[in-house]
Amino acid sequence: MFILLIIKDEEGNHYLKWKDIWIPFAVYLINCIPVFAGRSLWEMLMVYVNQSVNDLRICGECANICLIYYKFLGIMPDTLAHNILLWVHVAITFAFLIFYLVLVFKNNKKKTFTFYDIVFWGFAFSFTMVFLMPKMLDRFYFITACLSTIFMFAFRDKHACIIGILTNLFFSISMLSAVYLWPNWTAISMLIVAFVDFGYILYVIFSKYGKVLKKDKPNVDTTPKTITPNQ
Repeated sequence: MFILLIIKDEEGNHYLKWKDIWIPFAVYLINCIPVFAGRSLWEMLMVYVNQSVNDLRICGECANICLIYYKFLGIMPDTLAHNILLWVHVAITFAFLIFYLVLVFKNNKKKTFTFYDIVFWGFAFSFTMVFLMPKMLDRFYFITACLSTIFMFAFRDKHACIIGILTNLFFSISMLSAVYLWPNWTAISMLIVAFVDFGYILYVIFSKYGKVLKKDKPNVDTTPKTITPNQ
């Protein structure tokens, strides 16, 4: 939402005007309608924090990089290593998100953001958040899977198809793994696909949007100068 307030379309207009900023908040409040059925609004808003406190593991059963620590390395909750890794991954996640924001703003200054760019960056933000952030669960990938599907069927280019297929593949493995009580082969397979997906996302980011990070070389006149006899 913040990005849509800043970037502009082909006609130079902002995708989302400040006077319309109430709309996303209204939609969010509508999603909290169960509050009228007995649940408190604070509980609805703090669902991630509450789940993080109740689940002591650094990661739930999802294709998240932190799954490696407790599933394969045996790092237990409430240990020094667990607490250090927890805050390290929080810092890494926000560093990536800030890096993405810098790229978005720098690119928007040089070119107009199309619907393709908006959908891709929405997907990249949602994927990176769930892939790197600790205390994630498989259902948090739902928005990522939806955006990758929209990206794939709306544009159908090479990048969109590869990202859409990889994302839905590991998301499907994650859903199916719950049926088979999380054997190691499902965890390994979905992690491999998720790592490949993340690597390809970074490849697209640097190939399509990373050029703004390079400093423009000053134009130097290299044509040889002729010297006249008077000189």
